[in-house]
Amino acid sequence: MEELQLGTGKVRTLFTCHRTVSCNFRWATRVRADPQITSHLDRLQAVEKELAALKAASAQKDDVGKVRGEMKKVYDGLHLELLDLRAHVWGVEQDLQKVVKTGELGRSLAVRALVSDTFCRTDS
Repeated sequence: MEELQLGTGKVRTLFTCHRTVSCNFRWATRVRADPQITSHLDRLQAVEKELAALKAASAQKDDVGKVRGEMKKVYDGLHLELLDLRAHVWGVEQDLQKVVKTGELGRSLAVRALVSDTFCRTDS
């Protein structure tokens, strides 16, 4: 990026230097009249403008760090909810195995059902 700006500056300096009276006038008029050099300078200026616009619109390091921190909090929260859900499912499986072995509905299953109703209820 900086090399491009330095290169553009050198070309611009050469171009303007050769357009001055102190330089060879014939060479200066030939350079000014050369459409290829003019088109190159125009393209370089367009690239510089585009580079400046991209630089202004790009995310800064602190912005990326802030978003990364927020995403980490969201991910950690989802992971905790997943672990809670796994523990709940494991408890229900244990109660079902107990029911299958003993053939009667125990008190722990009824308590777990009551807890899961209050735990999993959404207020929407």
